[in-house]
Amino acid sequence: MLSWIFKKFGRNAASATTKPAGKQSAPTPAQTRQAKQVAEQITEQKAAEKAAQKTQKLAAAKADWAPRLQAARGDDAALLALLQAAPLLDIKLAAVEALAGEAALKQAEREARNSDRRVHRLAKSRLEAAVVQREARAQAQALIASATELSAQADLPINVLVNLDRAWLALDAALLEPLQVEQFNALSAALNSQLRQRSELEQQQQRWAAEASQGLSAWGLAAEQAVANGRPGELKPQPLLDLQQRCPDLSGQPTGAALALRLEQAVLAGAQIEARLIWLDGLGLETAEPLQQWQAMQPLADAGLARLLNQRFEQSLRALAPVDAEPVPTATPRNRPTASAARPEQIQAFEAKLAQAEAALAGGELSELQQLLQQIDAHLQGVNPASLPDDARARQHALLTERNRLRDWEQWGGALALDALVAEAEELARTTRATVPAEAAEADANVEALPVAKLNLKAHREAIQALRKRWKEVDGLSAGAGQALWQRFDTAMQTANQPVAAQLAELKLAREANLVSRELLLNQLDALPGVGVSDASAPLGEAASAQWKECLRALSAFQLAWRQLGPLEHTVPLANRDALLRRQRASLERIEAPLQRARRAAETQRLLLIERAEALLQELRENSQLRDLTQRVRDLQAEWQQQARGLPLARSTENDLWARFKAATDAVFTQRSAAFDARDEALAASLAEYETLLARLEALNAETADAEIRRTLDEVDRAWRQGGELPRHQANALDGRLQAAHALALQILAGRSQMIWQAQCEALTAKLALCELAEGTEARLDEAEFAARWAALPALPEAWEQALARRAPADANLDEALLQLEAGLDLPASEEMLAARRLLKLKAMKDALEGRGSKQSSVEQQAACMAALLQASNASPAQLERLHGLVRALAQAPVGSWLAPHGGR
Repeated sequence: MLSWIFKKFGRNAASATTKPAGKQSAPTPAQTRQAKQVAEQITEQKAAEKAAQKTQKLAAAKADWAPRLQAARGDDAALLALLQAAPLLDIKLAAVEALAGEAALKQAEREARNSDRRVHRLAKSRLEAAVVQREARAQAQALIASATELSAQADLPINVLVNLDRAWLALDAALLEPLQVEQFNALSAALNSQLRQRSELEQQQQRWAAEASQGLSAWGLAAEQAVANGRPGELKPQPLLDLQQRCPDLSGQPTGAALALRLEQAVLAGAQIEARLIWLDGLGLETAEPLQQWQAMQPLADAGLARLLNQRFEQSLRALAPVDAEPVPTATPRNRPTASAARPEQIQAFEAKLAQAEAALAGGELSELQQLLQQIDAHLQGVNPASLPDDARARQHALLTERNRLRDWEQWGGALALDALVAEAEELARTTRATVPAEAAEADANVEALPVAKLNLKAHREAIQALRKRWKEVDGLSAGAGQALWQRFDTAMQTANQPVAAQLAELKLAREANLVSRELLLNQLDALPGVGVSDASAPLGEAASAQWKECLRALSAFQLAWRQLGPLEHTVPLANRDALLRRQRASLERIEAPLQRARRAAETQRLLLIERAEALLQELRENSQLRDLTQRVRDLQAEWQQQARGLPLARSTENDLWARFKAATDAVFTQRSAAFDARDEALAASLAEYETLLARLEALNAETADAEIRRTLDEVDRAWRQGGELPRHQANALDGRLQAAHALALQILAGRSQMIWQAQCEALTAKLALCELAEGTEARLDEAEFAARWAALPALPEAWEQALARRAPADANLDEALLQLEAGLDLPASEEMLAARRLLKLKAMKDALEGRGSKQSSVEQQAACMAALLQASNASPAQLERLHGLVRALAQAPVGSWLAPHGGR
């Protein structure tokens, strides 16, 4: 940090945080904070200056480019040129905001894509907004056009109007033009008003239809009563006339139109009934030939009312017949059997049947009513009617009358229905002729050449079948159609059935062609050679695998082509369907039976692979240190792929077996990963322990006590030997760190021992000089002074202290001891001294050869020589000089040199 401040802000700033001279030291926290404050102040000052300069430049540029921007507004080309030339981001953004055209926005977005991110983002957002607005307005215009078309339709579909309103509400009104909103609102209001009017009209039509139905029912009952025993003027036509006056517009309402027609017919029938009642009530019967006059009147359309009027006419004729007229011949007792009186059980059964017949009449079941009336007639065979209750006879008469009336109505309605069916059939034939091409019209002179229109043959065939079915039903219920009416219907049906017949012929040809195609496919399948099944435990050979693959490809191609020919029940002639199915099953069985056996064998092999994979998983669980695990799994996977390529199984079976095999192999790798993770955790824990040991060892320094260093070395060495396994890639590095830290600790110990050793050698020199001073003749020291000065000096090793304490004149050869010690230290010497050293070595060798040498080691001999020199108080000045030189050289020798064994500290 200080060097960075010094480089950036100069020596003046750095002088506040560094010492001016002398030995450089680390900065204090206060100096560091002060340096940071100075750096921050300078940075803020420069940033403020740059901001001010930038503001000034920006203001000048805005003042220069603002008029150009204002002049270019409304011109997309000028705005694009300004966008390219403007140096300021604000001017560019303002230019993009001023662009109006979609093409200009697209160009601005494309040009700013790689130059300015903000301009590109703004141009892109405005372009997307413009596209959305254009699409919304286009959709709005389409909805307005749809609403305009709906307003021109008479029958307004409410679901289309609802969908139109939903689509308009889905648009964002803020994106539309006000004129579009105004147009659609006006159209929507008009459509809603039209829809309300239509709804009101439908309600009016429904109310009128209900009133008309009730009115016609009431008029029918009144007409029956008037025809049976009424007088002229009792049948009031005014309710029907009021209904006709209040009849609404019934266009597009077939039910209402039918009611209006019935109402008109009822008014006409009422006038006819009133005319006949007046004729009956007048003198018409007394005129000549009343029957001819009665028959000359306009007949009634209602057969039941006409029959009742005819019965009343006959009754009136019989009532006006003269007294002396010949009575009508009646059956004599001789001609008819004698009727017996009705028994009570017969009367009870008769009344029960009457109740059932009345219930059938109330339910509108005319056929059941007819059966019950026939049963009643059979039950009363031979019973005198006079013996029956009057009310029961009246009820029977009413049922017979109503049965006759309903039958007449049914026959009349059936005739109308047959006419309607003929008209519908002829309309269907006309529609069919409109679809016949010109070639067919030329071939058939009876077919009119009309513009060809599209015909839905399915609906057309269903319509023909429905018409024929309805004809049979209506013809059975009515009195039957005439021959001419039937010929018209049948001719129309044959004309309408022409395209259906052509389609059936074409379909027959297509089915025959489809049958031929299927037979060709079966021939190809039958031409395939058969393939045997090998042993389940043996893998498929290449030849067998190739044959199976060829069979599978052919079988797949056959099934695909067979499916493409369509469903069998709709594409093959019915007569050939069963035989074709039997042949298909036989052909497929010839190929699929051995294929299934081969696949079962292959499935067995797959299961064996799965078992091997699961066994491998169990083996891994028992022994997590498997060496060849990955290779064994790879071998299993290779075998699986080889078998899968040799003979693929069915897709579902293959997927299931592969899922099991993959789960087993994945479990193996998962278990292996778990073992690796556990081992990694153990290695990580061991590595942490080793790091802790190294941290203890690396924390030793020169200030640590020797005992602490030695104890730490012993503990770390012991723990290191007993530690766990190390990661292979880190073992060498950790061993290197251990050796380096161990060597550094030993170096600390050695350096400190050397210093102590040097101090001991210096103390030896001082004490040796003090002894020489005390033993000298010129300046002797008294004992007290000697003891004081001796005590002030550091203590020496015990061997040296004892040698100095026993100083006395020595009889030994001091020169030989000096020569031996100087040779041990390899001190520089003169030629004479070197020669003496050689002689000393030769003598030692000779003694050793002759067996007269000392049994002491070299260290013990050197320690003895050093002790002898320190004890000798009669050394010459030259010998003393050589002794002091030896002590000075000894200070640089290894620690403990020339000390007797166990003599050092």
